[in-house]
Amino acid sequence: MKGKLKVKSIIEIIGTPQKFVEEAMLVVLAKLKQRSGISILKQQKFEAKKMEGKPFWSTFSELELEFANVDDLLDYCFDFLPSSIEIIDPVDFHFQNFEVNNIFNDIVAKLHEYHMHLKNLEAENIILKRETAKMSEPK
Repeated sequence: MKGKLKVKSIIEIIGTPQKFVEEAMLVVLAKLKQRSGISILKQQKFEAKKMEGKPFWSTFSELELEFANVDDLLDYCFDFLPSSIEIIDPVDFHFQNFEVNNIFNDIVAKLHEYHMHLKNLEAENIILKRETAKMSEPK
C-alpha cells in the first residue's frame, strides 16, 4: 500500500516517582518528533496522576499522527508501544500480497526478538536465584 496514513494514538507511561514519569513522557515525545516518516499533527499531554491503590504514577498523551507509509506505522508500534491506535485515513486499504508478507514477517521477527530477550532474562533469573541460595546457605 502506498500513501500516507492519518492515525489517532495514545501513549501511556506508568512508573514512579511522579517527576520521572512526567520527564519520561517528554523524552518519548521528543524522540517521536525526531522520527522520519512521522508527523505530529496534534498532541495533548496530560499531567501524571497517582494510580488509585498503587504506588505508581500514570500519564498519557493523545496524538494525531501522519505516517508516510504502513512500514512507518508498524515501526512506531514496535518502538513506542502505544496503548491505542485508530487509523482515521484512509478508510479503505489495498495491499499487494508481498506487502502483507513483509508486514507479517516484521511482526514475527520482532516477536522472536522479544522471545529471545525473555529467555535470556529467565536464564539470568535462574542463575541469580541459584547464586542467592548459595550465599544464604550456612557455612
